[in-house]
Order: sequence, then structure tokens, then C-alpha cells
Amino acid sequence: MRVNKLKGMYALLVAVAVMIGITIYGSCSADEEFDGYSPQDELYTLADRTTRSEMEGPEVSQFPTVDEILASTVVKNKLNVLWEETKSLASPAGRQELAIFIRYNKASHQYSFSETIYGDTIGCDTNARLRVNIDPPSDMCAFFHTHTTLEYCPGKKRKTGPTDLDISFVNNYGIPGILYDYKVNTLRGGMSKNKTKKISKYGAFNQRLD
Repeated sequence: MRVNKLKGMYALLVAVAVMIGITIYGSCSADEEFDGYSPQDELYTLADRTTRSEMEGPEVSQFPTVDEILASTVVKNKLNVLWEETKSLASPAGRQELAIFIRYNKASHQYSFSETIYGDTIGCDTNARLRVNIDPPSDMCAFFHTHTTLEYCPGKKRKTGPTDLDISFVNNYGIPGILYDYKVNTLRGGMSKNKTKKISKYGAFNQRLD
């Protein structure tokens, strides 16, 4: 009788131990699921972050973007001066485009400009021509030019915005282009040269890369 009782107590202890073991294992498993990731998943996450960082890479250019260039007060003041000069040069006798290379000193982060390039003086029956007759500066970061009014050319019209030649020119140098023209799709003869201007950013490059 005593032996049977001992066997019964032994069986009960074993059963309790088994139940405790199942409960502990179940709790650990539940905790891992609740954490949302295992140590292996955490390593994968860190590796994934490293890969994304390597893919993004360091900044590839020390030159400013075209938006940064246009945000500069020094640059804006210079471009506005050239736009006003373009308008003042226009008369019944002719009109001229103007242009400059915008320069950037990577050490001082300061802007400067090439000498002004004056286009050919042309009449109403001739397309505007701009001959770049200076050597592009080694620190150039963008090219700017203006298009002309048709105030003194009644009966004429033209599309505004950069031309294919304008785009090819800046793409050849690997720099962004900036254009001041009139804020209409089609400029017609007789329209005031003081109409609102529009700023166009053009070309394949948002900034000089080398």
C-alpha cells in the first residue's frame, strides 16, 4: 500500500515537472514571437542598412546644384542685371542675347562670373545668334543666357524656352543651363519687353559632377 502511494506521488511529481517544462518552453517561444525578430533577423537588418548606405554613397560633387546656384543673392543680382541690359539693348535697330559662365570656388564657396558674352546684333528677320568667344573657365558651374524681346518686330513670333542648340551646348560641357525668357508660351511681335520673365533650368545635368 505504501509502495503504491510512493509510486503515485512519484508519478504526480513527474507530471508536475513535465507541465512546468512545457510552460517554460512555451513562454520562451511566445517571447521570441512577440519580440518580432530573432538575433539572425537583427543581423540581417543591420546588413541591409549597410547595403543601403553603400548604395547611396558619398556626395559625388563639390559643385552646387542649379537650385542652390539660383538661391544665391549674388547670382540672382547678376542675372537680373544682364536681363535688364538685354532689354535696354533692344531697339528698332536690333537686339542681342547676353550670356555668362557662372563660376564657383570650391574652397571659399563663393560665386563669380566670366566676362559678359554679347550675341550678334540682329534684326527682326534673323534668328538670334550667340557666339561663345571666350574659353570656358575651369571653375564653371553653370551657363546663363537671355533670349530677346520682339517688341520692335510686329508680325513676328517665336516659342519661348531653351532651344535644342541651347541644350546641346550645356550638355557638351556637363553643366546645367539657366535661361531668362518671357513668361508666355509664344512671344509675339509688339509685346512689351517689360513683360514678366520666366526662369528655365535646362540640360541633362542638375550640377557639374567633376
